[in-house]
Amino acid sequence: STVPASPVSPRTQEVLARYGIRQCPQCHVMIQKQADGLFTGCDKMTCRCGCMFCFKCGREARGGVARCRCVGPQHSYIPRSAVLSN
Repeated sequence: STVPASPVSPRTQEVLARYGIRQCPQCHVMIQKQADGLFTGCDKMTCRCGCMFCFKCGREARGGVARCRCVGPQHSYIPRSAVLSN
């Protein structure tokens, strides 16, 4: 049995953000954003737990639709199945 991750303090979140790391808002696992590149620059993240959220502001999507305007509609969330197979 695994121990679920816990939310971190706002101060810790700030430090982690400088290293390109944010917690999933649903399961609290740490997610590191890859450096900008052909397929890696988008802030729309899909966690292995299935949660879709904005890496920039941390807001969860609803039904695969962003609830913020940090990233334009030209980007989309990667399906959970693709995340699990990576």
